[in-house]
Amino acid sequence: MIQFFLHRKFWLPIVLIIGIAVVLELLLRLGIYDDFIKPRSYLGNAVYREKALQDFGLENVHWITIGDSRLDWGIEHEKILKLQKDKGINHLRMSFESSNFLALQSTVEWSMANMPNLEGIFLGVGENNFGHYDDVSKQYNVAWPFRNFINYDDFKYFHPNFWKFSYLSRFALYVYFFDIKELFQKSMVRFKQISHYQSKEHSDIFSFKRDLPNDVCEFELDSIQQCVKTANRHIDQVNNKGAFNFIQLVCGNDYSQRRAQNNTPFHKKTADEQLQISNNWKKLFDKIFSNGKKLKVVLLPEHQMFNYAVKPTNSVETMNMVLDSYRSKSDFELIDFRNLFAEDSSHKECEYFSDPLHLNNLGMSTLTQAILEKLSEK
Repeated sequence: MIQFFLHRKFWLPIVLIIGIAVVLELLLRLGIYDDFIKPRSYLGNAVYREKALQDFGLENVHWITIGDSRLDWGIEHEKILKLQKDKGINHLRMSFESSNFLALQSTVEWSMANMPNLEGIFLGVGENNFGHYDDVSKQYNVAWPFRNFINYDDFKYFHPNFWKFSYLSRFALYVYFFDIKELFQKSMVRFKQISHYQSKEHSDIFSFKRDLPNDVCEFELDSIQQCVKTANRHIDQVNNKGAFNFIQLVCGNDYSQRRAQNNTPFHKKTADEQLQISNNWKKLFDKIFSNGKKLKVVLLPEHQMFNYAVKPTNSVETMNMVLDSYRSKSDFELIDFRNLFAEDSSHKECEYFSDPLHLNNLGMSTLTQAILEKLSEK
């Protein structure tokens, strides 16, 4: 038996496979495949954005917008770009769909290191951003061009249960695998997508506006009980299927069913978890200020469904643990738009959202106008 394992017929194929994997890993990290990435994907968004920045000139950037899809899809970037441009400020979109803390932090630190004339960070977050750890499965795709600034020594990105999986998801082979697989399956479609996307100017990427015409007024979502009842409907009975899929994801599980039956609140983060999450944000903010940058934090409006079904009940407490430490700093500004829609009696809450996570066109224009007014004050 021992002789079999020592024979080259056994170990040579293993060595070859490992060698090929190492070579592929290095080539992918060097960017040899990047021209073939699907443009409208987590990985593609990041890679093509970084290319657009290089074309624009990293030295020409003064402010950047940072956030997840709630901000990226929730504002009209072109209007902010124009307003700031009229003041001699190049304010560019660096917000990415599905960004959690790992992607936000690495994007910010990459930007500070590579944009020599960067003046400040415009960070859009909701209370929910202070309630959770990162989702391991997407963050390396979202932040791949900025991976050198992922810092496991300073930040606790993941819940301990996900640390082992996080090691696998750091490999380029894992990050690129599904994109490469789809390229072989739909090569003609991919090349058309790439050709269309490469024809865009960098200004089109930075002035992005997503069209989200639907609302959520067909759904009853005032409580966990209503949300569970709505989630039990059949998809053929609804018009806004995208919103319905999100509702089913959040309220169609056993945990939500039990909560609705027992009328129990959403869980809290433990004191240790709160401390780790708040320390992550504080360390990031401290790095921003230690690099001589300004920070504007915009608190985004959230659908009421977040209060009973998405964010831990002590998320606001965790958020205040962070923000209260910086309120007196001259380079820090807090812009609170959490009640932006509640202050408008001409529309119901459901009219502002395309799904309980994202704003629709009405919500987008309302939030953008509020931001423009704030940016015009100084």
